Amino acid sequence: MSLTEETAASIAAAWSTNFTALATGNDIAPFVSMFADKAQLTAPPGAKVATLAKTKDEADPANGIITAAMMQAKMVPEFEAVGYKMTVMTCKGVQGASFLGEVKRYNASGEKYFTQFAVIDVSESGLITKVRAFSEPTVDKANTALLSALE
Repeated sequence: MSLTEETAASIAAAWSTNFTALATGNDIAPFVSMFADKAQLTAPPGAKVATLAKTKDEADPANGIITAAMMQAKMVPEFEAVGYKMTVMTCKGVQGASFLGEVKRYNASGEKYFTQFAVIDVSESGLITKVRAFSEPTVDKANTALLSALE
């Protein structure tokens, strides 16, 4: 599959809206709907791989399988602690069925406090199958909280 710049930009825009909803404790269904079943998420620190399960019954944190609700429960307190307001993802380039996304997080004052880059693989049906995130060299407690859902 060859991903178009337009499709990648559309996925990035949806991520912005849907991740912001997840991070602020709102509806996670639109975020979950962006992913293929058993999509893989790799986030720093530690480059642990989490598999995103669609249902609670499929979750098995000890074996790296979590749900978006589990992510949300761990991440929201960290986002609240930094006065998180929103996430904005933009597409920086496309290659084959993957794109490079730049993710910026902003606080309630409108200040960018975090930047992350991610290689995002997309299926032929337009669903995310893999996210490999790379952070700037700062301490990001939200990513650490996400990975704690694996414990």
